[in-house]
Amino acid sequence: METSGPFGPGQERRRPMQEQENSRQDVAEAPAKDVQEQTNILSEQDQTAQIAQEETAQTPVGEKEPDTLAKQTDETADGETASTHEKLFTLKFHLPLDDYIEFYRVMTADSIVKNKKRMTIMGAIVVLIGLFLLGTTIAGINPMTPVSMILLLMVFFLGFRSLFYYKLFYDKALIRAVTKEYKKLNYLHAEMVVDFYPNKCVEHVNEQRVETYWHTIHSIRVSAGLYMIMLAERRCLLIPKSQAGEHRDDMEALINSICENFEKTRYDV
Repeated sequence: METSGPFGPGQERRRPMQEQENSRQDVAEAPAKDVQEQTNILSEQDQTAQIAQEETAQTPVGEKEPDTLAKQTDETADGETASTHEKLFTLKFHLPLDDYIEFYRVMTADSIVKNKKRMTIMGAIVVLIGLFLLGTTIAGINPMTPVSMILLLMVFFLGFRSLFYYKLFYDKALIRAVTKEYKKLNYLHAEMVVDFYPNKCVEHVNEQRVETYWHTIHSIRVSAGLYMIMLAERRCLLIPKSQAGEHRDDMEALINSICENFEKTRYDV
């Protein structure tokens, strides 16, 4: 399943989470909205959706760009045809919700670190401003009025929310947003069939067939529960380990072979 947003046992999920019946995901097109500069304190769901889209902008399995839908030539970089390679094994699977959520967590991890630092600094500044205003009010410099009290409470609320948003609210909001998208997009529930060869893989989803040659991929990421074959920096083929079944060892061996024979980098995330 391609997740470029989203990679499933052989599935790739792409971003503009449009409901195309395909098997790839593109991080630039994931279901949730882009992670944006959080200069304002947004509602939990909107803020989470923005973070998820920018970082996981990967199109879920089943969503492919027009050019990727066309069948690739059977000729490899060395001019070797696919017919010279026998199929190694085939995976048939569905993308579970938990694995889809993990995919988003992995793809947004880098931006979360940056945004968390920025929001912490912003929250600390807002709290200090609130303390200063409170001090001037207590000292009698500023008169205590109902309006000034409400504004002071809002300042403290926004400040503390910025300080603790990622620690207390972000994960729940992310799960809520991703779950909503997962239920809406039918192609995420389609069965994925992926044939693996020494030089490529072939995805079959909703009567569509897409070939990906190993020499064209960007890298490979492996998390606790996912194999993510990165077709580009923000697009990948998503393969849940939970769906690999008896071919778990075969997948590990294939990944090692790809990294060695095609000089691709493996990242354990």
